[in-house]
Amino acid sequence: MAQFRIALNSEITQAILENLEAIRAKQHRGELPEYPQFVRNLMKDGDTPGLELLHACVGASGEAGETLDLAKKVYFYDKSLDVDKLIEEMGDQRFYYQALLNLLGLRDEDIVAENMRKLSIRYASGKFSKEQANARADKDPGARSFIGQPEQGVAQPLPPRYDIPSSPNLGVPEVNSEGGTHD
Repeated sequence: MAQFRIALNSEITQAILENLEAIRAKQHRGELPEYPQFVRNLMKDGDTPGLELLHACVGASGEAGETLDLAKKVYFYDKSLDVDKLIEEMGDQRFYYQALLNLLGLRDEDIVAENMRKLSIRYASGKFSKEQANARADKDPGARSFIGQPEQGVAQPLPPRYDIPSSPNLGVPEVNSEGGTHD
């Protein structure tokens, strides 16, 4: 178990609770959709599933970089943690994570279950240890089975909206040596 927890001051905690209540009230009145639909509405449509995947992954990575920059300032420059900014960046990461969930037709609970399954194999004792972390028992080919993984390598179709073109490049145009695209 992690031994540290950063305590939020009462002003931040109160603001979070008030924001949560306001969002829930707007959702109850039908003024805001549930979060998956909210993200669908705000996420730019890609021309292909591959471009939508790229957008969500690059967005999540960029926001993770901004979060890392906050930790860098605390660790290397002895600055105070900007908790408001950290929460903002976590929200931005959550947005792109939700975009990935939407793209795959999954829910957060699906990912949590898969992660717990994997880590329960890796840490059979139920506690972190360097030995188990390095052994990575979950990487044993016999231990791997993921949500929706087909039996014996049989492919399963993606949800209809995200049928991927037969092209191995996920519909992203290939660039030739002259900088143009192959048609």
